[in-house]
Amino acid sequence: MTTATLEARVEALERSASRWRVLAILGFLLACGMAVLGAAPAGAEQEGQIAELLRARRIEIVGAAGGPVLTLTQNDSGGIIATQSPSGEILVTVTATATGEGVIALADRAGRRLVELAGKPGEGVGVVNTFDEDGRVAVSLLASKGAGVVQTFRGERPTALLGSVRGDGVVAVFDEEGRVRETLPAGRR
Repeated sequence: MTTATLEARVEALERSASRWRVLAILGFLLACGMAVLGAAPAGAEQEGQIAELLRARRIEIVGAAGGPVLTLTQNDSGGIIATQSPSGEILVTVTATATGEGVIALADRAGRRLVELAGKPGEGVGVVNTFDEDGRVAVSLLASKGAGVVQTFRGERPTALLGSVRGDGVVAVFDEEGRVRETLPAGRR
């Protein structure tokens, strides 16, 4: 073998080794890229599939501005659902209390309560309260054990009552001191 032939063969081997090295590097990078693209957190579902169960202590749905507009969370009493305005004011909440009542509350943008609905399932008790601008009950509707009452208030004092008491219908009007002024049927106190 001549020196020129040997040099040509070494150059050819070096070019071949270089190509294999480049192909090996490209293959390694391709495999890494596929692993990264195909990786997903444990238990994650692929697009188009629905998970059987999603467990979390808090879930927030965010609006276009990035702030929460719907929050699902919990406390020691049970679950809480809160809807917020785009600027963050809580407008509607659905909660469970420690004593077993379900409560739905509506508020205005300033955070003032407007309406609350509460009830004890299975006990036949339900209440709807509307509130004045100072946060005091203005009108209250109560149903309990077959009786129903609608009561109006001015501040802390009652002004009128319409309902059934001990099986009979009654209407009562109250004075400035909160004492019964008139009733129907007459004389009922």
